[in-house]
Amino acid sequence: MRTVMIVGDTHIHNHQSMGGPYNNGINRRCEDILRVLATHIHRHKPGVIFQLGDFFDNAKPVPAVYYAAMKLIQSTQAEWHILAGNHDIASFDAPSAVRPLAQLSNVHVYETPAVVNVDGVRCGLVPYCSLDANSAMPNYNGVDTVLAHYGLGNAQHQGPDYVSDAWQRDHKNVMLYCGHEHSFYYASMRTNVGSMCQNNFDSNGHMSRPAGVVVNGQAQRYIGPVFCDYGKGISDSMKFTHVYARVKPEDRTPAEREKKLGVLTDYKMVCGATPVAGLQTPEQTFQLTSMEEAVNRLLSSDVETGVLTRQQANEMLKALETL
Repeated sequence: MRTVMIVGDTHIHNHQSMGGPYNNGINRRCEDILRVLATHIHRHKPGVIFQLGDFFDNAKPVPAVYYAAMKLIQSTQAEWHILAGNHDIASFDAPSAVRPLAQLSNVHVYETPAVVNVDGVRCGLVPYCSLDANSAMPNYNGVDTVLAHYGLGNAQHQGPDYVSDAWQRDHKNVMLYCGHEHSFYYASMRTNVGSMCQNNFDSNGHMSRPAGVVVNGQAQRYIGPVFCDYGKGISDSMKFTHVYARVKPEDRTPAEREKKLGVLTDYKMVCGATPVAGLQTPEQTFQLTSMEEAVNRLLSSDVETGVLTRQQANEMLKALETL
């Protein structure tokens, strides 16, 4: 039987925050996502790859991103099965961003639920659609494995985009692999595969995250990129592909030195103010829809209430790069 690789959300895209230089229309962060995926494929040489949706980060990838993704797929010997995720869809009545990939001879794309036989294993494939998770997943007691772009429901993860406990009880003998939710967690015969690449700053960072890649049922080590607060103890021995840091003004000099040495790939400045209850990161605080809105809300709200000085506000403005 062929080696089977299951890949979580990849979000291939020219992400702009600390995106770095462009090479043939692909920036550094997009190159890194493709490199991580290629590295896992090279290591494990799978015969079959299931990608659980959000292959792209938006429904209209630029041609250079399409070309780079197709070139990677064509370079493999694997049979690909790619689900449409919510990021791949502009609207439910329009073709998804992943549909053109089906023009490649080794790729199968799924925009509606389907059952396929892969090496004698009956697999239910459930892309993201207008239905909630339970409605999108019909009675699959006749299949061996379900792979879905819906999160794995449990006590901490619930809602219409999560496979409910009731569905799981009714299908207790079905192996279930879930995408959409970016964190990794599992239970007996259930795995939320998570995201293959960290794409923003979060409280957990890389330390608690397997790779968002499962090979023959085994979760793989996370290899990058990493987004972390500066000074969190990441060492060269961890061998992450790229390391991006949030840096306070007082740490800018050593951070710049580490960037020149290649220890840090890049960094962005964050406000050096003492944490205030209720004050979150700029992205969380402002629910950004435009830079103009962010600037207006920052200067007219936070400064006037005394949370930030004007100098600190200017420092925060430098950090307002959306991902």
